[in-house]
Amino acid sequence: MTSFVDRLALSAAVDAASIAVTGGTMPLLNNLHFSPAAGNRLAIWGSDFDLEISANIEMQGEAIAYLNADAKKVKGLLAKAPKASLVRLDKDGEKTKFGFGAANYSLAGIEIEDEKGNPETADAMAVCGPVSNLFTIPGDVLKQALERVAPAISTEETRYYLNGVYFHDRGADLALIATDGARLHRQVIEKPDGYPVVTAGGDGKDDEGTILPGVIVPHVTVKAMLKLLGKRPPAEIDMRLDATRIEFSFPFEFGVITVRSKLVDGTFPDYPRVIPLHNPLVVTVDKATLVEAIKATAIILAKTDRGMKFTFSPNGNHLFARNRDDGSTANFPLDLISGLDKEFEIGLHWGYFLESLACFDTPISIAFNEDGGPAVSTSYSQPGFTAIQMPMKVA
Repeated sequence: MTSFVDRLALSAAVDAASIAVTGGTMPLLNNLHFSPAAGNRLAIWGSDFDLEISANIEMQGEAIAYLNADAKKVKGLLAKAPKASLVRLDKDGEKTKFGFGAANYSLAGIEIEDEKGNPETADAMAVCGPVSNLFTIPGDVLKQALERVAPAISTEETRYYLNGVYFHDRGADLALIATDGARLHRQVIEKPDGYPVVTAGGDGKDDEGTILPGVIVPHVTVKAMLKLLGKRPPAEIDMRLDATRIEFSFPFEFGVITVRSKLVDGTFPDYPRVIPLHNPLVVTVDKATLVEAIKATAIILAKTDRGMKFTFSPNGNHLFARNRDDGSTANFPLDLISGLDKEFEIGLHWGYFLESLACFDTPISIAFNEDGGPAVSTSYSQPGFTAIQMPMKVA
């Protein structure tokens, strides 16, 4: 059985599916999988048992049997093999055959018991398989929300429950939150029609289990989605969600991409407790001006220096930093759009602050209180987005 696939479509599908191929001790985790799909189409997918990405594209000829081959080698062939608008796909025992015009290549595959997956793979696909509770969200809204909160995701494995974005159903709206303990980003969006009431436990009959206010989407899934959505997200994204899995499905130039992922099994912290209810000291600043001032002040700092002092006063505003290795200091003036009528100082992690500023348009309003609480950044041009940063001591 020989199938023919448009080379550009196959390359795009392979690029998408390869994002989920992270490698590992099992050879199967290094491979891409090719299988027939409904409507004379071809599904190309990769999986690491927690994340699965599938691209569904058109094919010609006979429906192929299940095939698999090393992802890096497949990408290499598509990039370097002789020019040909169509690629032939066929199976030769345990090998997967690729044809480019008169050139033929056979890549070693893994013969698996049921041409679908060995027992371990089957279990993983059952977890990451189809999810119920369909609803739709605008593509640009989801992409923008993920972009804005992603910088605050924690990479500390011991606090695994912070290694993702928390989707919090607040009743009237939906909040996406990420925090690493030193900063927190939150984007509030309109809750999509049909967003499910997620429950954990219970059998769905007599005992409905516990209603979950939110679920945690893993960092790796967030990164994959941002990469797949690119600069021009689709108009709409179909989503499905339950207590253990999430699914995103959306069109791309040559077909449909589906992302299925396990959720983080943990409890997200009670984040509203760290968001100040009253920060009366507010300054407004042009984004480019503030970024320039921070970078200029940071010139003298060592790689291990994190703190920078921000001083606001009716008599002038400035940034201060000290190199803890040699005692070098820097003072840099800061022009504000609107300032304070009293003096106020706060120390902040300047690197984290720059990452937060990158998520904003201009102008930016930054609110403080005199009780040692966190700084709260917002912009009137970005409703629903809030960046919070805990203060730190700066000598």
